[in-house]
Amino acid sequence: MNPTLPNENELKDPTVWYSAANQIFFTLGSGLSVLTTYGSYNISTNNCYYDALIAVIANFAASFLAGFVVFSALGHMSWRLNKSVETVVNLGSSLSFIAYPEILATFKYPTFFSILFFLMVINLGLDSDFGGLEAMYTALSDEYLLLRRHRKFGMFIMCCILVIACLPTVTNGGNYVVQYLDKFSTGPALMFVVMMEAIAASWVYGINNIVYDIQLHLGFQPNYFFRFTWKILCPVIVTLLIIFSLISPDELKYRNYLYPSWSIIFGWCFNMTLILPIPIIIIYVFIRYSDSEKSLKERIYSLFVPTITKQRLKRQLEKRSTFVVS
Repeated sequence: MNPTLPNENELKDPTVWYSAANQIFFTLGSGLSVLTTYGSYNISTNNCYYDALIAVIANFAASFLAGFVVFSALGHMSWRLNKSVETVVNLGSSLSFIAYPEILATFKYPTFFSILFFLMVINLGLDSDFGGLEAMYTALSDEYLLLRRHRKFGMFIMCCILVIACLPTVTNGGNYVVQYLDKFSTGPALMFVVMMEAIAASWVYGINNIVYDIQLHLGFQPNYFFRFTWKILCPVIVTLLIIFSLISPDELKYRNYLYPSWSIIFGWCFNMTLILPIPIIIIYVFIRYSDSEKSLKERIYSLFVPTITKQRLKRQLEKRSTFVVS
């Protein structure tokens, strides 16, 4: 069999960059509130700059190393099965449980390394669940204080609900459900949420306010590269990725099964539910909290003005610092 050579033309395909960006969103947890939730437990003077650098570098190193492992495994399977790499990749989400055990079977102590591998998979799943559950429950408990007083019971109920919801994924057709959820659980909707977060932070709250907050907490200002990235580069890139994903959507299939068109429509509707809270909350806040005596233009403008001033933020920070020291 001739060796499979890299195809540079794939780099010209926007869907490749969209898939890569989608993977970054998934591995870093961008837009999923996990990092925001964890960060809320830090003290006000915690150096989030170094935390962000460490997280990104660790994610890059782990992905880079995993790439060697994955592509080596795919090449080995391609050679053993006498099939092209594209055929091997079509194994889908079951690739980890087929390719890696076959590679581990060639080791000197296959049972020992197989146990380590599956323990690693279990730990990865549990760690991901910890972050997701913490983010969801923290958001709910901030809104409903009763949940904060009954945290253990509330977390137990949430875990039970999620276990019941995930039962279809362990049935005979579970692989088809997993493939379906993998396609429509994030995608353009999650990127739209991230784009709105970037716009809200950099444009509505203001990049100058962000710089002031960072200087107040850490004692130094981020350089102009970060300011340009937050205000211009990130919103533009995410917007382009959303456009590319909507212009050229891929067909959804698992092995030889092609999903029906009605399931694709339902999946896109399900994906769009991630966006619905944004306009709903805007309308609710506009009706509930805006001053009816003002003009429509003034009422809309008041929705896009930060409610916290620099003086108020400084007083809150001084109170938190005094509390932490005491």
